[in-house]
Amino acid sequence: MADAAFQNAMRRFNEIGEQIGDLGRKIEFLKREQERIGKFIEAWHEFADASGANANDAIGSLSQTLEIMQKEVSKRATGNPKKELVAEAAREIIGERMEPVSRSDLFKALTDRGIILHGADPEMVLSTMLWRMKDRVVRLKSGGYWLPERDWLPGYYIAGDTGDMMGVRDNNPPEQLTEDDEGEG
Repeated sequence: MADAAFQNAMRRFNEIGEQIGDLGRKIEFLKREQERIGKFIEAWHEFADASGANANDAIGSLSQTLEIMQKEVSKRATGNPKKELVAEAAREIIGERMEPVSRSDLFKALTDRGIILHGADPEMVLSTMLWRMKDRVVRLKSGGYWLPERDWLPGYYIAGDTGDMMGVRDNNPPEQLTEDDEGEG
């Protein structure tokens, strides 16, 4: 079981991640609003200046500004904890239960510990993170996540086996997510 300092650090880490995610969504909203207003300004210049000369200069400058802003929005962080941190917490949960843990149960246990994952499908984000940490947590074909250094005979998993035996482990990646969904940062 983790000590109080670790639990408090994890909780605070995830609180900050949530705040970053909230700020990212607010920035995204404000950028869209600014873009909407910019389009109005473009239209206003187009209709206000009969010659169109000043309007073209203003539109070019505004378009460049909007393009730069959109690139900045695409760089934003999702606020997800690092996959290494998630894998270590998952190992702790599995170790406490001493049996493979399903993705849903693992996701709930992580959330109960204050580890919050963001994305279109947060459970799939968890799967992707753990798949990328195969040396720390494996997904058994017989079901659930397990510790790679320990045998799980009921599921025909032998630690250190390369996966040649039927039912040993699932080495196929989960449905791929973008870096933005995963938020590895």
